[in-house]
Order: sequence, then structure tokens, then C-alpha cells
Amino acid sequence: MADLTTPSLSPNSPKDPYAALRVLSSEALRGRIAAVNWIFIGSSNELGAFESSTAASMLGTVPAVWLGGVATLIVVSLVAVAAPQLRQVNLDPRLHPASQAGDSP
Repeated sequence: MADLTTPSLSPNSPKDPYAALRVLSSEALRGRIAAVNWIFIGSSNELGAFESSTAASMLGTVPAVWLGGVATLIVVSLVAVAAPQLRQVNLDPRLHPASQAGDSP
């Protein structure tokens, strides 16, 4: 059975994970934003692997997984409380056509 939460299969999420970058940024800044985005993605993967392996070696595998899951839920809850406007952001590219040159969102 397929995982229905992945972006490629979820009916409510964009098929392209970088659609928000193209839709919500101006044409002049899209390359710079993409470059910074790639740096953070590459760094976060390496730092996450280091953190996970360190936690697993110190706490054991199962407690480290539980701690990571609980920490994720806490961070998501804090962001939801601190920035409720994020739940109202519409990233549907059909509502912001790229053909309108000069318009900024």
C-alpha cells in the first residue's frame, strides 16, 4: 500500500516541493533563493544524520527515535501557536500564474 502522506501522492500538496519558491518569489530572486535553499537542505541532512547517530549511541536506538518524534511534535506545535497565519498560506500554483510578469505576490 502506498504512503498517502508523501508529496508526490497527496492530493492537497504540490507535486513539486519547490513550487512555493517559484510561486511566491519574484523572478529576479528565484535563483538566489534556490541556491540558499539547497545549502540549507544539504547541511540539514548532514547535521540530522550526526544528531541521530549521536542520540542513538547515547540513549539507544528506540529511545532516540521516540525522543526525535516527541521533539518534532513539540516544534510543530510551537510553530502552529507562534505563527497561525502559516495554516492559511495557499501554495496552489494555479492561483498565482507565472505568466504575469512584473507582478509581485
